[in-house]
Amino acid sequence: MRYLPVELNGKPIGYVYVSTRTRRASFVRILSSQDNTAGFEAAMEWSKRLERARRKPYLDKAVEEWIGAPQDEKAGRIPEGARFTTAESVEALTRLANPGYSKPPLPSASGYLPDGAPVDRPATAAPLDTWRTDDPDTYRMATDKPVLYLPVRAADGTLLGHLWASQADEDNAAGFARDTRADAAASRAAGVWLDRLNAYRRQGLAPREALQRVRAYPADPVAGAVPQDARAKEAGSSKELRLLGRR
Repeated sequence: MRYLPVELNGKPIGYVYVSTRTRRASFVRILSSQDNTAGFEAAMEWSKRLERARRKPYLDKAVEEWIGAPQDEKAGRIPEGARFTTAESVEALTRLANPGYSKPPLPSASGYLPDGAPVDRPATAAPLDTWRTDDPDTYRMATDKPVLYLPVRAADGTLLGHLWASQADEDNAAGFARDTRADAAASRAAGVWLDRLNAYRRQGLAPREALQRVRAYPADPVAGAVPQDARAKEAGSSKELRLLGRR
């Protein structure tokens, strides 16, 4: 695979890579360079750009067109004179962008993490799976088109967040929007729900079908549950839904 640097106001914020074997391309964030909101917005912009680039005959040539282009206020820019550099794998590029970082373990249904720590341990600083914008084994993490969503509540009724899925199958997007008022509990629940959603992605299910499947999961001490009487509502985009969780 080959990659190019991305910067915002002269500061590196990530890398855009293109596979040399498939038509796969994505954006890898430098997690330490931005807060989560700005980083998510940058990743979303690159996701949309790369989606358009895949429609062109030569993906690497389409990406090269952004070298030296004017800066976008969210996505940044690929600096003038940048050239493709080779990396062995996405994992190698991820290590370059985020030295020493490893994904937090998913909590088990028993209420304990794999290292034996209770799930009420403070949430990890780095969010789950935030460095990638596109992966064949996962749904896209954002869409600017309408989504359907369902609430997820803990046993005591606390709103943990919302499960969502793109209404248009071709958007291929689904995820879990945390409610920030639930703090660490929402972060732990997010890991479980994303794992469940992407298991259906690997089975080839469309996002809306996956949303209907995951709502059937029984109540879990970590993940919570979708209330039985909950009805799916509509939001204008995944970003709109995330903003709802910050009120």
